[in-house]
Amino acid sequence: MQTLSNAGKADATGVELEAKWRFAPGWSWDINGNVIRSEFTNDSELYHGNRVPFVPRYGAGSSVNGVIDTRYGALMPRLAVNLVGPHYFDGDNQLRQGTYATLDSSLGWQATERMNISVYVDNLFDRRYRTYGYMNGSSAVAQVNMGRTVGINTRIDFF
Repeated sequence: MQTLSNAGKADATGVELEAKWRFAPGWSWDINGNVIRSEFTNDSELYHGNRVPFVPRYGAGSSVNGVIDTRYGALMPRLAVNLVGPHYFDGDNQLRQGTYATLDSSLGWQATERMNISVYVDNLFDRRYRTYGYMNGSSAVAQVNMGRTVGINTRIDFF
């Protein structure tokens, strides 16, 4: 059984940067990153000085995106890597998820201005990592991600 409670005061400071380079007609390279310092600050709290749960120390991402015009509409390939830094699942900072990265890909087809279909594969290499965790007595309990995900998105605008 899990018990949740308010943790008191916390402080978070960080910086996030993002850049886009259009290196050829219809093609771009995006890159982003962030660094965050977050900790509990209330002196009377049990967690004083500990990192705030679910706030990764850093993160980064990069993607290559394309738009290829054809007589049947536009093809839109995308390849992206996402890096998530270490973070904790609890105020005691005992349950930790280390750094992990995933690779995602998609191919979209913009058939008309109002219709788009895309297929995607998220977490292409099936990287396993914990998405949630808590202590149940003296045992740690964790939820693991779904792994590789394959899907189709469809968008149709009627108005």
